[in-house]
Amino acid sequence: MKRKKATGMTDTAAETIDLSSEPRPRMAAFATLKEKGTDQPLELVFSDEPTMLMQAVALMLRNRIHWEITEATEGAYRVRVVDRDTMTPDSLTDLLSRDHERLDRLFAIALQHANKGEIAEAKPLIESCYQGLQRHIYCENEVLAPHFGIPAGGDSESDPPHQMIHEHDNILGELDQIRELA
Repeated sequence: MKRKKATGMTDTAAETIDLSSEPRPRMAAFATLKEKGTDQPLELVFSDEPTMLMQAVALMLRNRIHWEITEATEGAYRVRVVDRDTMTPDSLTDLLSRDHERLDRLFAIALQHANKGEIAEAKPLIESCYQGLQRHIYCENEVLAPHFGIPAGGDSESDPPHQMIHEHDNILGELDQIRELA
């Protein structure tokens, strides 16, 4: 599936919701997005410049949205909101952050199943998480670390990159033990 870049956000029709007369526009935007979700693009209308408001709403929604101001005139600001995963990552950091979040969500769902005694449902999720984590760690340890000049070995007590690599090994080992128990 090809994803749209931010500049192409206006290609799909969006439901328009006028929040310009709301006394608490931040809470109204948050409630609207929680209720409607972001399966389809939404266009929110505000009477005041919404940048800080939308930054707060994005944080409240755990950065699951992408938004941009599409029209800015005195007294009428239009903000288009879509699910962040429908957008092309804009940096390597964004891509890796999304992968971290995806793996965290996958592991959380697996734990929910395991806590309910639903081991058969948890097992494939744990395996998928393990495979994804292996790829993610390979990228960070074997591709990015050498690219940025982080040599193998080093003093893990005082060197943050080497601490990260060591923690990756520990996390992968612990997840492997969980796989064996499932």
